[in-house]
Amino acid sequence: MFNPTNRIIMKKLKKFVLNDARVLSREELASIEGALTVNAADYCTMATNGQACVYYIGYDGSGHSMLILGVCRVSYKQDGKYLVPDYVYCV
Repeated sequence: MFNPTNRIIMKKLKKFVLNDARVLSREELASIEGALTVNAADYCTMATNGQACVYYIGYDGSGHSMLILGVCRVSYKQDGKYLVPDYVYCV
């Protein structure tokens, strides 16, 4: 059910956020403005094989950042008759 009171509160809160955003934490600001939460590994390990990872982080001059996501992969090498993990990387 629509409650017009909630709409008024959100308008006031957004106005407050826009006027003085530095008093809110990053999480609070994201929950109000709408944001995407991404769970990605900073570096890959055997335990994170197949999961999302941060491939590249870029910054522009205006304070914005850009993340390029990849997937953790394991490279194997032949050791006698067995395949053993060689290294783990983000692609």
